Amino acid sequence: MLEKDARVHILNALRLKLGSEIVLFNGEGGEFTAVISKCSRQNVTVTISKYSDIALESHLKTFVAVGLSRGERMDWIVQKTTELGANYIIPIISERVTVNLSSHRAENRIAHWRRISISSCEQCGRNSLPTIRKPIKLDSWLKTVNSPLKFILDQSGGHFDLKQLEPSSITILSGPEGGFSENEIKLAQSSGFLPISLGKRTMRAETAPVAALAITQNRWGDLC
Repeated sequence: MLEKDARVHILNALRLKLGSEIVLFNGEGGEFTAVISKCSRQNVTVTISKYSDIALESHLKTFVAVGLSRGERMDWIVQKTTELGANYIIPIISERVTVNLSSHRAENRIAHWRRISISSCEQCGRNSLPTIRKPIKLDSWLKTVNSPLKFILDQSGGHFDLKQLEPSSITILSGPEGGFSENEIKLAQSSGFLPISLGKRTMRAETAPVAALAITQNRWGDLC
């Protein structure tokens, strides 16, 4: 028997009926082919016929760290970066972040973001869920980053010749509304981050990480 969210998606969005064939995933890679064997508003049960270990993830592992934003802005970031193949989404607490989450509220938000990422995977056909980490202070998180290529989005940042690089993983660090402070940018640079500009236009906090991830997937990942 399927969980409520999956049942609602099957009945209301896909409008499937008894006997319809569907594809299921558990978020850990691979897919299950199944047939709906019971179908009602209260109960959708399926019979699994086979499993396929099909790999749909980009060969480029991507970490997207973003300044924690309020409400729908953060929801939108989770939704779109999931669609674009982010493997890890890390909410960052920096100087200009105005969101204050208690431990209990943080757990609720993570569960909420996970539901959004599941819905995004259903929509885009992805079968692996990104890992959404607990909000963490910038200085603490910087000590844990070990990607061979690390960017911090900075309007005054430069342009680097990256054509010859073929990184296995990339970390993108994007700020909250108002961006990072000068001291935070210097701190990131001291941890090996390259300050990169996305161009002359100033993007919103929820737009910049999505644009940066699309660019990196196009250059080194599976959007090329």
